[in-house]
Amino acid sequence: MTLSHLHWFVEVVLASALAVALWKLRQQRTQPRTAGERDPEAGSDTYIAIRILNPMELARRQSWLAGTLAGISPNFVRRLVHTRTVQILKDQLLDYGVQADVRLERGRPAPGLPLKDMRPPGVSRGPDEPS
Repeated sequence: MTLSHLHWFVEVVLASALAVALWKLRQQRTQPRTAGERDPEAGSDTYIAIRILNPMELARRQSWLAGTLAGISPNFVRRLVHTRTVQILKDQLLDYGVQADVRLERGRPAPGLPLKDMRPPGVSRGPDEPS
């Protein structure tokens, strides 16, 4: 077998592999998706992050007891505000027919989300909020 024959053989193998890969890709794209499968073009890596900047103020507006509890156990009040916010969001999204995974997660924001205070200009930090 000469070098030109080997070169021709490699080209045929590579062209065949490419044809098979394209055929499988086309088959995969034309098959209907099941309900559990995600569409890769649907922006599955896109999230909406919400940081409540005034939890104590919201709690005080809702209940006089929350104002009292805020001085004793601010973390408990923040947790109540966050839990209630999640429930409100779920209810509102369902009213609009939006299927969403709404949940409360602890910890630092995901990569790419800001860690600094993102208040609009002119809005100051409340006296009960940590710096």
